[in-house]
Amino acid sequence: MVYFGSEENKDEVLLNFLNEALRETVPKPFVSLTLLNPQLDKNALTDKQAILDVRAQNEDGKQVNLEIQVSNKYDMPKCSLYYAAKMYEEQLGEGQFYKSLKKVISINILTFNQIANDRFHNIYHLREDHTGELPLDDISKFIFGAAEA
Repeated sequence: MVYFGSEENKDEVLLNFLNEALRETVPKPFVSLTLLNPQLDKNALTDKQAILDVRAQNEDGKQVNLEIQVSNKYDMPKCSLYYAAKMYEEQLGEGQFYKSLKKVISINILTFNQIANDRFHNIYHLREDHTGELPLDDISKFIFGAAEA
């Protein structure tokens, strides 16, 4: 079995997978990756604990969360958005400027259809409703699901 999140596989397996999965939406391929701690910090004792499957950062500071889900708990879109928001929020410390925030990309490999269509690859962005303008693409969500036969 190939482990995406292992140090020995990150430069070949993970980097190649991410570049292929993101080739339509990321202007230039990733050159290198650093594996990050997959545990997202809790801001309070009562916050929900979040542990990602694979969390990596590229040379430009973009972070990627790669989740692999085999059982459908019917909450993957909300879970994915929660993880992305936490990764985005964790980037800033006190006194830092918002302009230093880097893009967060969530990729979900699913063994079930989460989205009600027959496409294998669904991509979501925050867009303006009328013009389709993409003024903020810092949080992107990519969902890979098993297409129904």
